[in-house]
Amino acid sequence: MLMMPALALISAGCFKATDAGQVNLLVFAASSLTNSLSEIEENFEQEKGVQLTINYAGSSTLARQILNGAEADVFISANQDWANAVEQRQAVLERRDWLGNQLVVITRRDAANQLRALTDLLDPRIRRIAIADPDGVPAGMYAKEVLVAYGLWDALQHKFIFGSDVRHTLAHVENGGADVGFVYSTDELISSETEASVEIDHDSMDQISYPMLLLNNSNKQLQANVFYEYLSSEAALDVFEKHGFLVREKP
Repeated sequence: MLMMPALALISAGCFKATDAGQVNLLVFAASSLTNSLSEIEENFEQEKGVQLTINYAGSSTLARQILNGAEADVFISANQDWANAVEQRQAVLERRDWLGNQLVVITRRDAANQLRALTDLLDPRIRRIAIADPDGVPAGMYAKEVLVAYGLWDALQHKFIFGSDVRHTLAHVENGGADVGFVYSTDELISSETEASVEIDHDSMDQISYPMLLLNNSNKQLQANVFYEYLSSEAALDVFEKHGFLVREKP
């Protein structure tokens, strides 16, 4: 019987129902991607007939899970360091670094004390500042980098509330547990309760990048490759941009 080459199947980008029923791709993605990837997931499953399971968490948590043996097919990190850590110890078939974001300082829309500059964080009326855990979560790492560059980190230590990921940081501000918070602009866009009060000078910090890694999981490699390529399609890029992400270099 004549067999269709794998490359032809990849180009076709679709699978028989029997194949789809046997395959469920596992995607590890930074929590800030939740809304955009959820939309892409729905479109991809309908179009390609392959099921996705997406595990959202802080990039540090996801990277450690992969390094401890979790068999993810695709990993999308919110910074270079955790992607590098996985790449150094895991079989990675391909990597792309074209997706980006911006860091902003948010307050509640009804807050009495609105910020105009980062130095306003020293104001005693600002009592609680929410950031993601700076010891591993990218959003917190970026926030610390900025505050250190401005000479504010040490002076603000007593005000910090640390969250496990950037969505927890957003929630702290939304529910009034913190007066201000450092989140990505894409997170602020989904919140009707908050607004961006201070734009961060990104010259004072590393570029925010979302490396996308195609991991070597041979029993599902054909379908994983199709999803990986789909993430660079015009349809997927339009979704990312709609949700506020920066596409620095379209494939």
